[in-house]
Amino acid sequence: MTERERKPRVAVICQVMAHYREAVHKQLDESSELDFVFASDPDGSHYALKTMSPDGLREHLVLKNRYWGRATWQSGVTRMALSKRYDSYIFTGDVSVLSTWVGAIVARLRGKPVLFWTIGWHRPEGGIKSLVRLAFYRLATRLMVYGNTAKRLGAAAGYPEDRITVIYNSVGQVPIRSDEQGAVPTHRVVNVGAIARLKSAKRFDLLLHAASELTRSGTPVRVTLGGEGPEHRPLYDLAADLGVDLTLTGPVYGAEDTKVFYDSLDVTVIPTYAGLSIIQSLGHGVPVVTDDDVYGQGPEWEAVTNETGGIFEHGDIASLVNALARVMSRVTADRSGVAAACLAEVEERWTARSQAGRILEAIRDEWDVKSPSAK
Repeated sequence: MTERERKPRVAVICQVMAHYREAVHKQLDESSELDFVFASDPDGSHYALKTMSPDGLREHLVLKNRYWGRATWQSGVTRMALSKRYDSYIFTGDVSVLSTWVGAIVARLRGKPVLFWTIGWHRPEGGIKSLVRLAFYRLATRLMVYGNTAKRLGAAAGYPEDRITVIYNSVGQVPIRSDEQGAVPTHRVVNVGAIARLKSAKRFDLLLHAASELTRSGTPVRVTLGGEGPEHRPLYDLAADLGVDLTLTGPVYGAEDTKVFYDSLDVTVIPTYAGLSIIQSLGHGVPVVTDDDVYGQGPEWEAVTNETGGIFEHGDIASLVNALARVMSRVTADRSGVAAACLAEVEERWTARSQAGRILEAIRDEWDVKSPSAK
């Protein structure tokens, strides 16, 4: 029996393997203690997602997704759940995937640990939707969620708190921003902005109003937004009316262009509905300002602290002005220190390596797998 065959085998079953998760999947694939087998449909067009190539993985099985309205069935999942080849299972925890219901039930009946990898609860729920979600999640022996808010809401909804593991989220590898830029001179224009979809829900109009007030009060602010969307013209017109220096760059793709964009910013401002863009910014050493609407934010909102940015009251321009002024002041006084705090936050909780490590811990909790060093 080979070393690979002796290791416990974990099936990771996804609807599709999103490109942004490539780094964490590869981290898992490199595990020295567990043998991961990945299974997914390579075609991400239904979800408008760019998928990763499975070529770099040691083993990937092709599944076929079939769609009926909002429901999905993955052919091959039941067969995998019945197979004696796997010691435990990780499913993407999407309640609309009917094959996951069946696969999880079959695996549980066989006495196998079943883990759901899911964003979890967004906000307090009630009624039938809450009951269906809870029934679905209870099919798993353990939930792996993205944030502490999801864990708190899950416990309040009736899911056993000790069966919820927070694994956070990740976006590729953490870039290291150079410290050679030093402190921000107090006399120059402050550059703020974001890379995001330009849609009304993001409330970038609040940022333009805040920039206008700060500029009128003697702190010149330049706004740069990377992305595209229906708010392109309305934002341009509002900036002209307010006298705000606004640059709309269009889409920003690729590691180098993204780095150049963030190197030009002093503070990222995403007024609301922020998600992985928070981690992207912090990973480049740039602090983030966003609002306090915890149930309207992605789980990555938890990465914004007093050390890594600022929080303002939802929809309140004056509060945004104050939060932005405080963060700009800290950046001016100690740019390298603020950047270091941002990078430390990402490295601790939001990298592919740290996320993979927490997933391994969750599997150990279910399967009692010990690392070679612990044996």
